This record gives sequence, structure tokens and C-alpha cells, in this order.
Amino acid sequence: MENKNGLSAYIDTVWLALGEVIVGVLVTVGFIIAKALGAEVAIYKAILGALVGGAVTVVNFLILSVGVNRAVNRYIEERGDKEMDEEEAEKYAKEHGMAVQNAMMKSYMLRMFLMIGALVLAGISGWFNVIATVIPLLAYRPVLYAVEFIKTKVNAKRGD
Repeated sequence: MENKNGLSAYIDTVWLALGEVIVGVLVTVGFIIAKALGAEVAIYKAILGALVGGAVTVVNFLILSVGVNRAVNRYIEERGDKEMDEEEAEKYAKEHGMAVQNAMMKSYMLRMFLMIGALVLAGISGWFNVIATVIPLLAYRPVLYAVEFIKTKVNAKRGD
């Protein structure tokens, strides 16, 4: 049951990164339009903010996918191929499921600190536009939904 293709764990991260690049370009274009309309914005701060927000989003997703995959693979590896009845399986899940939950909690805490750190850095340093930093962070789910939608459509056309 373990994932034999190591790259398949990272393909969603690549798609997310591509989506975040598109979001970053759209944010930059939006700030260029705002400046052309007379708003007092520094384009370089918007670009840097979009880069930081997109990079934190991609790193967060990578930490999540690698951490959870590692914990689940360890859980499956420890279980082995032995057949278990319902009672044994329930007992095993109770004893070893906490390790997976702990790994997920550590991943969650690290990812939250990264996001908060990016926002604090953007707010305090003055090098980044805070709005341009926040938009890629908020675009995380819509980008993932768009990627899944595209994958579904492509697989339906292929007949998979």
C-alpha cells in the first residue's frame, strides 16, 4: 500500500506552486492597475509580498503532504501484512493512531507559525505589501479546488 513512486507525493505541490505563480501574477497586475489609477502603492513591495505569500503557501503544503505521508507510511509499515480481525484492528488503531495524530499536530503547528511569521514579517518590516502577502495565503484552497477540477475534467476526457 506504500507509495512506490516518490514523485507522486510532490506532484500536487508542483500544481499548487504553478497556481500560486498565477495568483502572484494576478496580484501584481492588480497592483499595477491600482497604481495606474492613482493609488499610492509600491509595485516592488506587492511583488515581494506575493512571492512571500506564495512561497509560504507552497512550503506549508509540502510540509503537510510529506509529514502526513511519512506518518501514514510508518503506520502501515508497522502494521505489516498480517490479517487482523475487527478487535485486533481496533486495538492496533488505538495504540498506533496517536502517532499519526501527533505528526499531524506538529505539522499543523509548524505551518501556522510559518503563516503567522510571514504576516508579521510583512507587517513589521515594511518591505512587503501585507495585502499582496495575504492574497496568496487565502488563495490556497481555491487553487487546490481548481487543480482538482482540472484533473477531474482531464481524466474524464481520457476515460480514466
